[in-house]
Amino acid sequence: MKKIVSLLLLVLCLVVSCGDQNYPTSAFSQTNTSHPGGFSYSSGLYSIEILNTGAYPCDSSKRSSVWVNNTGKMIYIRSAMIWMGVDKDSVADICGSIERSSDGMVFIFYGQDAYANGRSPHQWSQNFAPDYIPLNSGDSLMTRYFCNGDGYKRGHHIARIWFLDEKP
Repeated sequence: MKKIVSLLLLVLCLVVSCGDQNYPTSAFSQTNTSHPGGFSYSSGLYSIEILNTGAYPCDSSKRSSVWVNNTGKMIYIRSAMIWMGVDKDSVADICGSIERSSDGMVFIFYGQDAYANGRSPHQWSQNFAPDYIPLNSGDSLMTRYFCNGDGYKRGHHIARIWFLDEKP
């Protein structure tokens, strides 16, 4: 019975954290990223993937992507997460950050030395609650990322934010 309950909780967590709990695609403007469409607009806490690079060469190139708040209103970011991965058996430095474009304020930064498999966490989350990071309509989030290595291995980054559409 415990195994069934544990399995059901795991499935529930995956559905909640990986499901399409986003605004409709048309509410946002993105470059170099993609996200699945969401459900109808309503008030509440939302999650959106603002970056998913897919695999790219660890060639020390500095990369960036912009996500624009085109909701027509200010949003209040409560949490942010950045995940980074590299190919198995890679030797690389990998890092990423998210900043507000209007003033350059970095609100999440994470880096790791990937010198052995499974040696460090691959994800960093920042929770601001009960506070928040305001993002005006038309303002954007800049995600900067890189992976340096031999160029034959690949890196991958994913970034996500959780936000309210009404002031808490």
